[in-house]
Amino acid sequence: MHNLTPDYLRLYPGTFFKHDDVEYGHKEAAITIPAPDGTRLSGWFYNRGEGTPLVAMYCGNCMNAGDFNFIAHTDKTRSYLLINYRGYGSSEGSPNETNIVADARHCLQVARSLLNNRPGPLYLVGYSLGSAVAIQVAVEENPARLVLITPFDCYATVIGQEILDEPPSIADWISTAFAPRITCPVTVMRAEYDTVVPPTSTAALVRAFHAPLLEKCYPGEHGTILFEEGCLPDLMEQLSP
Repeated sequence: MHNLTPDYLRLYPGTFFKHDDVEYGHKEAAITIPAPDGTRLSGWFYNRGEGTPLVAMYCGNCMNAGDFNFIAHTDKTRSYLLINYRGYGSSEGSPNETNIVADARHCLQVARSLLNNRPGPLYLVGYSLGSAVAIQVAVEENPARLVLITPFDCYATVIGQEILDEPPSIADWISTAFAPRITCPVTVMRAEYDTVVPPTSTAALVRAFHAPLLEKCYPGEHGTILFEEGCLPDLMEQLSP
């Protein structure tokens, strides 16, 4: 267990961490996608046209998908799908493991249709909790590459099993159960001084993959890794053929 308070470890959404999408700007790319059950999911879709690579990025706990806008807005060569999980940002509903993964796959289909069903290669990027989402989506979608930033083997090793006994909005996220089924190349980007995801947790996940895997380490913390020297250029390189 880490030196974090139970209130922090509780799964977002919650009033303390709730940030509506409007706070993140970029109205030109804002989108609302109805889930099959009618739940409205909101976020951003940067449509760069037919044939462009499609990058779906999944955020971590206590984040908004808009935290990735600085990447998607700046990079004009790829289409980006940034959708908040149920209850996150301006999305309706309450999240759980099943509906988050189902929504992610549904939103990919919508993004493809907005690209006239002629997208370029698919890349999935998952940050922290989003790594577990990306892994499960990759099992069915078989992207060109799966990029995992500060990933873990299962959520219990990050927050402590006792927290999961409280009214949870999300289940265990046991990524090691899905990792052996991944066939595409995998890139793991970890923070050297991560105090949220234990190094042993990331190492256990890495061992579970059978697909070709590249591991990179940056001298930063869990929440700063994207801003560490070399991280963003490396990420862009992984989103290329």
